[in-house]
Amino acid sequence: MRRCRAGRDERKHGMVVPNADLRAVCHRFLSGHLAKTGRAWLASLAASPAADLPIDRYGNGPAIALLEREVAALLGKEAALFVHTGVAAQQMALRVWTERTGKRTVALHPRSHIDLDEANAYERLHQLIGLRVGEPHRPFTLEDLKALHEPCGAIVIELPLRRAGYKLPSWEELVALSTWAGEQGVPVHFDGARLWESTPFYERSCAEIAALADSVYVSFYKGLGGLAGCILAGSRDFIEEARVWKTRLGGNLFTVFPYVLAALEGLHHHLPKMEAYVARARAVGAALAELPGVG
Repeated sequence: MRRCRAGRDERKHGMVVPNADLRAVCHRFLSGHLAKTGRAWLASLAASPAADLPIDRYGNGPAIALLEREVAALLGKEAALFVHTGVAAQQMALRVWTERTGKRTVALHPRSHIDLDEANAYERLHQLIGLRVGEPHRPFTLEDLKALHEPCGAIVIELPLRRAGYKLPSWEELVALSTWAGEQGVPVHFDGARLWESTPFYERSCAEIAALADSVYVSFYKGLGGLAGCILAGSRDFIEEARVWKTRLGGNLFTVFPYVLAALEGLHHHLPKMEAYVARARAVGAALAELPGVG
């Protein structure tokens, strides 16, 4: 087996070997579910029990409705909406909450995905104002939030905070943030792109975690190994308000049937194994830490 280093090219006999070519000759991968070929992807989708269902049209169909119901139940929310990208889903959530509260300010971490990796979409497209909270290398705390001394229209908490090393606030801190926001009448939105992977840390169900937020976004193509897409979940009236923004942001696609099938397969196949995946990752991390020059 060749050693493969993801994210950069390698030199072989004095020549640069593209990273994609290196992946093609690897047989073992430490993370991700994208090692299979396009043909294998199509075969796995064809084998899905949901493949016999009629395909969706513009967000309507039995398979997409099934996916939305399943995820809403997992998150303990009244309703859920499939969205083509997380970038759009979170813009939808922030637009709804800030319009409801009448305040254009959004409290979020300075190293959050929304602030760093989305080309300032929430500011440029929706004229929202980011209130950066906390220090760069840790999740913000309630004391950080109170120090703003400025009213905010919504609060975003990224679980985990990827750009700070996938760090999570303690359960007690998360409860404190949620409780204070509720007392202030400020809606809380969870950027839960990796919420599935966070449940073993909290030793609580997805629904217990999501109960601390007014809206939640979860991704299908990371830990669950889907093709693309996500869910935005919350109360029924919130989702109905968000739905129109899905259309305005170009998300009312003619069909997303392959994405829906892959998401359902990820939920049924990978989600039940998440605790084992986390345990395996910890074991691999501990072993790597013992290697000279790595730990």
